[in-house]
Amino acid sequence: MKGSFGLFANGIFFYFCLVSTGCGELGGDTPRTAWERYMESFAARDYGALWDSMSEGSRQDTIRVLTHVQRDSKYRETMQHKFKIPAQTLANMQPRDFFIAIMNGADRALPEVVKIRAEQFKSTRFVREQIQEDRAMVYWEVGSGGDQESMAFVLENGGWKPVIRR
Repeated sequence: MKGSFGLFANGIFFYFCLVSTGCGELGGDTPRTAWERYMESFAARDYGALWDSMSEGSRQDTIRVLTHVQRDSKYRETMQHKFKIPAQTLANMQPRDFFIAIMNGADRALPEVVKIRAEQFKSTRFVREQIQEDRAMVYWEVGSGGDQESMAFVLENGGWKPVIRR
């Protein structure tokens, strides 16, 4: 009895050590789990969650585009026409809001394309992940056609983030 209590106590101690150091999820964050979150967010059209999950490099790309839009009145007019974002709103928009507005604008401009893509994401099948140090590629199949797609991920602050290219 005394020995089994010691094993139980050690097990509880080990569990709390895992939880307190961020390893509460068995296996922790992987490129696959990051990809699954990305796919769920896109399928749900939760563009705020997409922004929150993006790599810093992807965010910086969006910030560069926003800076250009805010400086160039012709580009603001194009954005207003293409994505239905009022030019005066663009002048003071924050990067996260800009990303969400662009994605929602694409929903409005190309609703059938976005709808088809979101539906396809619901029926994807994970194929494999390749990890090399702080970089990874995730491969998946869409539908029953067997066509493979891929996405790059980068490890930042202990979590895998998608690299979204514009």
